[in-house]
Amino acid sequence: MNIDEFNDGLDRWGSRTERWPEPDRSAATALLEQSEAARRQLAQADLADRLMATDHHPAPHHLREQILRQLEGDDMVQRLADWFAAALWKPVLAAACMLALGFSIGFGGAGERPPDNELHQVSLLTFSYDYQEIDDAL
Repeated sequence: MNIDEFNDGLDRWGSRTERWPEPDRSAATALLEQSEAARRQLAQADLADRLMATDHHPAPHHLREQILRQLEGDDMVQRLADWFAAALWKPVLAAACMLALGFSIGFGGAGERPPDNELHQVSLLTFSYDYQEIDDAL
């Protein structure tokens, strides 16, 4: 058994080698007698197993009180309105920028005189009150 196989066994069966399957247990015992790295890995795995086996520590009493105090003073409607306002400004700003860009592009060429051609005159026919104006222009 090499150190990688030993680490794999630690991950699978834990730090108590007596719980390992027999062929792996004897190979692990032989490796532990020879390798300092394997003994260190076993000590670390044993520490991790002991830490996980201990009972959970309760939260400090003042922490529980602080959380409950914050929940009592919490206005859910106000919190929702704050979240909505904070989440809404970015898309609104992006839309306003696009709108401003569109207006600037659209009105940027408003001062230019359109070309004098027949197609342009015909396209203005629908906006004319008097068809005579169009005929005079042609």
